[in-house]
Amino acid sequence: INMNNDYGRAWFSILKTSLPGTVVSSESYELNQTNYTSQLTKIREARPDLLVLLSSAEGASIARQARELGINASLASTRPIEGPDILKEPAVNGLVYSYPSNNTKFPFFARYAKKYNQPPTAFGAEAYDAIVTLASAAQNSSDRIDDIYRWYLDREYTGALGKVSFDGSGNAHYPVILKQIRDGKFVYFETGGHNQTGTVVGFWCPDYMKTLNLQGNHLHFINSARSDGGHLLDLRADNISIRLDRLSEFKMDLPTSGDFCNTSLAG
Repeated sequence: INMNNDYGRAWFSILKTSLPGTVVSSESYELNQTNYTSQLTKIREARPDLLVLLSSAEGASIARQARELGINASLASTRPIEGPDILKEPAVNGLVYSYPSNNTKFPFFARYAKKYNQPPTAFGAEAYDAIVTLASAAQNSSDRIDDIYRWYLDREYTGALGKVSFDGSGNAHYPVILKQIRDGKFVYFETGGHNQTGTVVGFWCPDYMKTLNLQGNHLHFINSARSDGGHLLDLRADNISIRLDRLSEFKMDLPTSGDFCNTSLAG
């Protein structure tokens, strides 16, 4: 269920494209709405396993009304859901949402906290990086919008959000984490990958390798007990021992089965 504005519609479009065949129902609502019974009743009929709230503060009311209608699906959302009022609603307990990991060692955070006596939100970090990069783009190109846009293409910047990579279309990519509303607090979402010892193995590929493999860093983790592991998207660790090896070639083995040969690998 999403708010009927550019933000909500764009998020829904991304989810539907990224998770084909898994969205069993979708409903939108107006920003001035307070009763979501009509939309939630339709969603209840689809019996979803997960209810995604593409919402901000009104997500509290939506979650409460969903529970009142008997929708017991797990809840998920995105960073606009994080606000002090949402914590007053018991129905959102357990909700998991994505949030920028933020480069809290970046000077912006200390300066902001000193001036306003509170840490900046993700929107503050995003706004800071947006203004800084926009100013740099304006200083290093013309004042034409097309030239400023081209300045961003395939560029990297390290700021309040961490390492930000702009792709060939100008879209910004930066590290995110999962957080959760638990017992009236915003906390890090704990999965089997947290608080473990183990080994990280991976490689870095230059941009020209992107047609054969992932460009940039590609990391895998396996714990010491060899019972848990997988792709590693973010890492916070102590007592790290690092070993590096420089390779000038690699061998790629591909399956030769009929199923693989007949599968379309086009993006």
